Amino acid sequence: MQDMTGDQAHEIHEGGCHCGGVRYRTTGRPHKSAICHCRYCQTRTGSAFGVSAYFDAAQVTVLSGDLKSYAFTTESGRSFETQSCTTCGQACSGRWGCGTT
Repeated sequence: MQDMTGDQAHEIHEGGCHCGGVRYRTTGRPHKSAICHCRYCQTRTGSAFGVSAYFDAAQVTVLSGDLKSYAFTTESGRSFETQSCTTCGQACSGRWGCGTT
């Protein structure tokens, strides 16, 4: 985990999937956030773009629920893995070939 001081170390957010079966918590600030219009983000979200916040895996805790992983390689050779709720199918996290969630 990143060495955080002050308010950053105490910044905690919780979220989950559509059905409420999966709940997770993030601690600290994300390393980056992005809006992406790539083909993968469009198919992942069913929209014209995807919004993501990037955390180290150590900053994310799954509090409850079961996740199903789906891994693939894009046409450009990048590796992606998404974790989705086994009940409602909502994508809850992902790994973009760099160890972040």
